[in-house]
Amino acid sequence: MTDNWVAVCPLAAVKSGEMTLEDAAGNEIVLASVDGQVYAFDAICTHALGYLDQGDLEGHEVRCPLHEGRFDIRTGAVLGGEPQEPIAVYPIRIDEDTVYVAMPED
Repeated sequence: MTDNWVAVCPLAAVKSGEMTLEDAAGNEIVLASVDGQVYAFDAICTHALGYLDQGDLEGHEVRCPLHEGRFDIRTGAVLGGEPQEPIAVYPIRIDEDTVYVAMPED
């Protein structure tokens, strides 16, 4: 399996301490900026299909708006709540003020 680098959005669209729902080659992902670092992760909670961009971001922790499942946006690890499965996280790179996300290819 290889990675496919996809241009997602301008870096200016990712505000510090906020999340934005984006499309990466047909996949819904969330971009979040924390302490000057941009992170990319799946948009949907693994527990009850809540959109994580509609939840809360506190530091490197995102909280699902449905049942308050919590995930680490750096690793995808479950930090609490009802989810049993981690969320997927994706490598990012910034080139000429554009955010690129590495999406897996089969």
